[in-house]
Amino acid sequence: MHNLPIVRNASFVRSIPSLAIKLVRLPALLGAATISGLAYVQYQAGQAANYGKDLATKGAGEVLGGAKSFAERMGSGWDKTKEQVEMPVWLQEMFQKGENSAGAGEPPNPGGGPRGKSSAGAAMAAGTGAALGYTQSDELDERSGTQVARDDQMMLLTKKMIEIRSILQQVGQSDTLVLPSIVVIGSQSSGKSSVLEAVVGHEFLPKGSNMITRRPIELTLVNTPEAQAEYGEFPALGLGKITDFAQIQKTLTDLNLAVPAEQCVSDDPIQLKISSPNVPDLSLIDLPGYIQVSGLDQPTELKQKIADLCDKYIQPPNVILAISAADVDLANSTALRASRRVDPRGERTIGVVTKMDLVEAERGASMLADRKYPLRLGYVGVVSRVPQQTGLFSRGSGNITTAITRNENSYFSSHPLEFGPESSLAVGTTTLRKKLMHVLEQTMAASLASTSEAIRQELEEATYEFKVQYNDRPLSAESYLAESLDAFKHSFKELSESFGRPQVRELLKEELDQRVLDLLAQRYWNKPVTDLTPHSPTRNLSPISPKPP
Repeated sequence: MHNLPIVRNASFVRSIPSLAIKLVRLPALLGAATISGLAYVQYQAGQAANYGKDLATKGAGEVLGGAKSFAERMGSGWDKTKEQVEMPVWLQEMFQKGENSAGAGEPPNPGGGPRGKSSAGAAMAAGTGAALGYTQSDELDERSGTQVARDDQMMLLTKKMIEIRSILQQVGQSDTLVLPSIVVIGSQSSGKSSVLEAVVGHEFLPKGSNMITRRPIELTLVNTPEAQAEYGEFPALGLGKITDFAQIQKTLTDLNLAVPAEQCVSDDPIQLKISSPNVPDLSLIDLPGYIQVSGLDQPTELKQKIADLCDKYIQPPNVILAISAADVDLANSTALRASRRVDPRGERTIGVVTKMDLVEAERGASMLADRKYPLRLGYVGVVSRVPQQTGLFSRGSGNITTAITRNENSYFSSHPLEFGPESSLAVGTTTLRKKLMHVLEQTMAASLASTSEAIRQELEEATYEFKVQYNDRPLSAESYLAESLDAFKHSFKELSESFGRPQVRELLKEELDQRVLDLLAQRYWNKPVTDLTPHSPTRNLSPISPKPP
């Protein structure tokens, strides 16, 4: 027993070198595996870093630089000419309220100048620049100072009119005041959804191999320069603010697919409002695409239903955005044919040619400069296709405006002879945004007279009704509610007196009789004919055999 401690000490001493070797080998293996993994991650992260660096330095730098330059020019033009431009009293009061609210809560300006006014104008201009998507900071503004100030006033007035229309839609009085909108029409697979998503900067419209858009989508874009988040709202559904545009896409898909298959299209619009610092103030209406042939699972009158629905929305004073694919001749464009029926002179139609990268540059340029189908507002060529992302990291659900703009700039700059500045052709989603804002502002300005007359007439009718009903008595919320409840009680009493058990029994008898007639017709009278062979008089006669001699 006295040898046990010696054996144990000796065995432990002999195991020290083997343990040391194992401890040396294990970190070596782990180190090799770690180095290999880090090398692969570093390679993929390098690609992502290059893409992110390129995106951050080129895309964001150019956009913010352009917005800043545009804001400085707009602010200087406004400061120089706001004293010279004559504005109505109500418009001056609106500007004064906006400036006071914008300057409230700011720290005092050490320079002593009107900081609230300058900051409000700068914020508005910066938001407009971001919404338009300026990509060149050295872009020269050829407008005079007076024109800049007037354009700013019209932009604010257009924003207010769009807000008024949204309020009227929420209270169910959208037909009271008719304000112009931009109606988007085109054939299926012509690129309507891609154009709208390029303007908004997100993929949010329903997509599918079959007919997905079955209801009009009334899209209201609100520019919010000081907001940090982008969100959408469905005013009629009360779902609140939705920041996930994939959820907006799913909701739109469900609302469209809720239309019965035998009906296919409905004129009940879907109202969607998107607020973002990257969108312009616009009012757009997306309609179902034109078709040429109805499918086997679709009603035969579907083509005419879609045409009637589109004709309902492209009436004056709405602006028509006719979408045509570049790989289809303009002579075969269904959108241009429909717009020609209601706008034969092409005074309120904007032509958009999509998929410009699918045809030769010469053919695309000839379509944009076409003179056989002239439009006073001209044509705009776009690609509006989101480039596919490769590498370790995907784009996700972020804004796609920068990716689309870079893709378009890459294509159009590679053909300077056809689409360069010397060609005088309008190309790119940024140019389309500017044109849409400018045309909508002009249309709103042209409709101010009729809008003012409609508002004056509504005020006169409301004043007369108030005098007749209340006789100029002081009216409060409590008294109005009490009188409304009294009128409801009297109406309900009259209904209960004139509609009793005999009337209910008579209605029930009529419904039961009609149901019995429907069942009899389905069972006996409308029985389908299964034997379609022609009737022959000798069909059931047996052949006559010859008589024996």
